[in-house]
Amino acid sequence: MSNKFISITLSCFLLSLLIAAPTGAQIPAGATERAVIPFDFVVRGKTLPAGTYTLRRFEEMPRTLEIENPSAHSHIMFETEPLERRNVTRTDELVFHRYGDTYFLRQIRIAGEEEGLEIATSRAERVLQNQSAKNNMNRQETLAIALN
Repeated sequence: MSNKFISITLSCFLLSLLIAAPTGAQIPAGATERAVIPFDFVVRGKTLPAGTYTLRRFEEMPRTLEIENPSAHSHIMFETEPLERRNVTRTDELVFHRYGDTYFLRQIRIAGEEEGLEIATSRAERVLQNQSAKNNMNRQETLAIALN
């Protein structure tokens, strides 16, 4: 066999592995998930009111999600990053960090997946983290709300 044939065969094999590789935790493109969030919360610097929200991922922008509450005319699109987790959840969840009465959306966990999605820590959350570290008060709490 020629070197060119071996090179082409190997390239095709590697390409097929890349295509078949799992893409990690994802909400299927176009699919929507719902969650009832009983408190106001912050996503990327925008405060959204308590209510029923839908979460959607766009196929053309796989790391971008949109969270929307049509009845309150509230929505925001935001970027996420992959997040490896130690514990696999049984349900899809939104994870919030709480400091006093302020909640920040931080993660999206997908049922049965070892990888979730994470939202970068905002400046406002870093300020609260620093204040709580200095004062030993309002320590961060983590709260998960199921998606359905």
